[in-house]
Amino acid sequence: MHGVLRELLPAEERQRIIGQRRRLRARKYSVRGDLFAEPLSDAELWLVGLLMADGYTDGRAEIRLALTERDRDAVESAQRVAGSDAPIVRIRNTGLSPTTGRPTQPMVSWVLYSSEIASRLTALGVVPRKSYRPDVRVPSVVADSSSFWRRLIDGDGTIYWQRRHTGNKVRATGALRVLGGRSLLEQWVSFVVKSIGGPSPQVRPVRGTKILHESGLSAARAWRMLHIMYAQGGPALERKRKVALEILRSPAPQPHVVPIEVVELALDALGNRALDDVPYRYVCPQTGARLGWLLWSARRGKRPDLHELFEKYDARWRSSRPKPLIPIDRVKVALDELGNLPLHEVPDRYRCPRTGVRLGELLQSSRVWRGERPELQALFRTYDAKWRSVPERARKPIPTHLVVLALSQLEYSRLSDVPQNYVCWQTGVRLGRLVSNARRRGTRPDLTELFARHDPQWDAGG
Repeated sequence: MHGVLRELLPAEERQRIIGQRRRLRARKYSVRGDLFAEPLSDAELWLVGLLMADGYTDGRAEIRLALTERDRDAVESAQRVAGSDAPIVRIRNTGLSPTTGRPTQPMVSWVLYSSEIASRLTALGVVPRKSYRPDVRVPSVVADSSSFWRRLIDGDGTIYWQRRHTGNKVRATGALRVLGGRSLLEQWVSFVVKSIGGPSPQVRPVRGTKILHESGLSAARAWRMLHIMYAQGGPALERKRKVALEILRSPAPQPHVVPIEVVELALDALGNRALDDVPYRYVCPQTGARLGWLLWSARRGKRPDLHELFEKYDARWRSSRPKPLIPIDRVKVALDELGNLPLHEVPDRYRCPRTGVRLGELLQSSRVWRGERPELQALFRTYDAKWRSVPERARKPIPTHLVVLALSQLEYSRLSDVPQNYVCWQTGVRLGRLVSNARRRGTRPDLTELFARHDPQWDAGG
């Protein structure tokens, strides 16, 4: 029918008929007439974050929400907030994911039609094709709401345990990460500074994408932000709330602050050495203070109590010595040493034995940061026209006996409670990822029986 409309009717008549059909469908189901009207409630702000992360609008009348079936609780909450009786439809996906090549998960979808509500939603920042626009921003009334950011983290963020290994000890602290366009994450940074103070979190581009950026918090700052967003209740994705409350049940991390007296002794031990010459990993042999890391943190705005001390020791302490560029003549010699080896087969850690040039790092940085060292890019192109291509490296499967040993050391009674980033400290096996991939994607069928023997309900939840 749509093909007939496109061929036989003029554009204006076609749009009129399509709009008439939408109005007829909108009349079948009810919705709150004051949805997204000022003043916005916390539940409506949460719904704006839900649609910003996982929703779609054409800007005219259609508002659509689609999530995986395991997150059906969030779609039902959105239906209650909107006061709509439009049905939640299950979409059975039978194809393969274009990114992983594995079977896709079933989805649940919920649609409502209202030109007035779509207009209000667009004014709140949820615009058409938002995933392809770097300039997406939200009004201040939305950007200052913890409910909005809580839902954005539920949809386009991660809450996880960050484990650090020190010898035989494992220190676990909470962490969170949020994804979005740069303009939107700049508003997230302002919200973090207003809420808990301190320096601004970094906003970094995500490799392999043109729009996406990421920003994260860890340890004490992540704990405080999770307390603001999840401890007070309100609608949230159940599985993300569970991890957040688990982190909040642990004691609040206390940052280790190096006393000023210790920093003064470390500076005295330097003698007359300039601070811009101190490496990032420098540790004072007398006090054990990580002076290089302290300088790097202070240049980013942290530890303001040390700024005056560094200024007194060296007036140019804020400047860092630029990394010397490798001469292009040495890179040419390194390329000659390769012979006829294609550049896409050079390992990332390859170092020329004759010149000492880390050719693998130069190739990798030139592939990722395409505006860096254009003279080297021209040289690589002359040597090998396909130098930008990267071969796929097959990963060796983790031996089964290591997985058995990791299961014997597991501190969780059920595999469904194992976090996705859990790593066995004795074997180094990423057991959380193995269990998650076997449950969701069907990878490693040789481990399915092993997990079932360890926990008959291993494939529940997660």
